[in-house]
Amino acid sequence: MHKTNDTTPCLAVFTCRGRDRVLSEGGSQAWRLSSKNAMAMEYVVCVQNRNLDWGNASHPHGTAFLIGRISKVRSLPKDSDGDVRKIIEISEYADINVADVWPGGRNPVAYMTLGDFGLNLADLEFHSLPAQSSKQEAEEAANARKDAPHEEDAFSEDVQPLSISQAKRGLAATFGVGVESIEIVIRA
Repeated sequence: MHKTNDTTPCLAVFTCRGRDRVLSEGGSQAWRLSSKNAMAMEYVVCVQNRNLDWGNASHPHGTAFLIGRISKVRSLPKDSDGDVRKIIEISEYADINVADVWPGGRNPVAYMTLGDFGLNLADLEFHSLPAQSSKQEAEEAANARKDAPHEEDAFSEDVQPLSISQAKRGLAATFGVGVESIEIVIRA
C-alpha cells in the first residue's frame, strides 16, 4: 500500500455492509465503540469485510471503498443480547478504491490516518447525503403526525392532516431526493 503524508486522523471500520447499504442507512452501524472517541474523528473510512455475506458487500475483501464525514454518533436500540451498539452517521461521502488496506487484528474498528490508506483529503470529491437527511426529517414528521389531533379528512378517515413542510420531507424521503427538489402546487 502506498502511504501519503496526510496525517488527518480517521476512524476505520471493517464492515460487511456495502457502499449502497452504508449510504442508504446514513452511515456505518452496529459498532461497539466509544461515542466520545469516535466523535473526536472527523472522518470514517469503510473497509470491506467479506468474511460474512449478509451485508450486500460491494467491493473485494480488504478494500477501502468509502470515506464519510462524521456528523453524529448515536446509540441504536439494544440488540437481542442487550448490547448497545452505535451508528456512525455521515453528512457527506467520497467514493474511494484502495485495495488490501485492512491491518488485521480482532477489532473491526481502528483509529488511523488518511495517509495510512494512501489518501489525501485535498484529492477527494465529497457528495452530500440528501436522501438520509430527508429520511430523518420524514421520521420526525411521522412522529409529529402521531402526536397531532386526529381530525377526520373529507376523503378518508385514515388520512391525517400534515403541513407542506411535512409533505415535502416525506416525499423527499420516498423518492431519495433532497427536500429542496420537491415542489408542491395546490389548486383550489
